[in-house]
Amino acid sequence: MVEDQQRMAAMNFPISVTSTRRRVRLWLWLLPLASCATAPPTVRQIDLDAWRSVPVQALDNHSFFSTVPMIRMKTAAGVEIRNYASRSNADGWSVALDKSLGTFVNAEAFQARANAWEGCNNFFYIENGRVTKYAPLGPTCFTNDSVRPARSVSQD
Repeated sequence: MVEDQQRMAAMNFPISVTSTRRRVRLWLWLLPLASCATAPPTVRQIDLDAWRSVPVQALDNHSFFSTVPMIRMKTAAGVEIRNYASRSNADGWSVALDKSLGTFVNAEAFQARANAWEGCNNFFYIENGRVTKYAPLGPTCFTNDSVRPARSVSQD
């Protein structure tokens, strides 16, 4: 190693072997971190589970879900299904002109609207005033801490 440093000094190399090794070690350490930072967004199970048993009022007042178009329906068994569609419209159907937003629609209308939007359908299943399941569906869906219920929400 001393010989390498002497050879480089004689050749007027500005970088020594020691500093090159340090740089290589630094890059080897940083490379895994960089690959984590570029991972595509994904749906995290922990975010879905956070909604289980939460009162429906938390969904009504949520900082994100209260700002996107929502349609809902009830199944024959009495389960309310809400679709918060965070996406654009594919077939020209006008979200702004649709008077059914936020109201109950029949199953056919619910399915038609779910198919018309491109992006993410955020389906919430509600029974007895509580969320029983959150199921995002679509190619652009991802979750993070911002879609969880507010921390002050009581699950009593």
